[in-house]
Amino acid sequence: MRFRKILFFTFSLFAFYILAAVSCVFSRRLAIRNPWGMLGIGVLFLVLNAILLIPGKRYAFASSLAFFSGAVGMGFCLSAWHLYRGYRFELRFWLILAAAFAAAFFLILLISAIPGVTRRYPGFFYGILCGSASVYLILLFSTKTTWLSTVGFSLIPFFSVLYFMGKPPHNAANEWQAYLRSLSLSTLSVFAVAVLVALLMLSGDGDIFDFVDLSPESPVEGYDERKYP
Repeated sequence: MRFRKILFFTFSLFAFYILAAVSCVFSRRLAIRNPWGMLGIGVLFLVLNAILLIPGKRYAFASSLAFFSGAVGMGFCLSAWHLYRGYRFELRFWLILAAAFAAAFFLILLISAIPGVTRRYPGFFYGILCGSASVYLILLFSTKTTWLSTVGFSLIPFFSVLYFMGKPPHNAANEWQAYLRSLSLSTLSVFAVAVLVALLMLSGDGDIFDFVDLSPESPVEGYDERKYP
């Protein structure tokens, strides 16, 4: 794996989080107090992102705009979640989060460049994905905080970029256009963030995991003790 490719995708991911952070902080200055309205604006940017991917097959500028609109859409979706939960994130938190994700991304790419890991990359990728998801879910069930859910949302484009950078398009005019195309395609994953935010807000109190109770109960007497209508 070329080192310039590693640097390009690492800095691009960092820029994605910074753009999302600036959009999230800026959106809270708008006269929008309805989280659904905020989410609607984010979805509009994501629709624009999907539309721009069509000319992005041939034009690098369109791919760049798609990447930008995806990052802005991510920021508005997260702002809707924060507005719903009554939480405000400071820009310095976003800078720390962006730097941490970029550093982790860079380390994963360096490890994947090892010949032995490269030959077994699918197993390495899914191992990192499952391991991260397992640790995250354990922390989520333990704390259920807004900042931790924000980290979880941010992990979606993280792994999406990691996935798409290994699948270069065949119709790109040059290497850099191929990089931009893969990068812009990865931002489609922000639609998953929008869907998750909508589901969490529809759950009533913003915590869809309230039904989870990790303490075991008797399989014999448990149902008898509960009262059903």
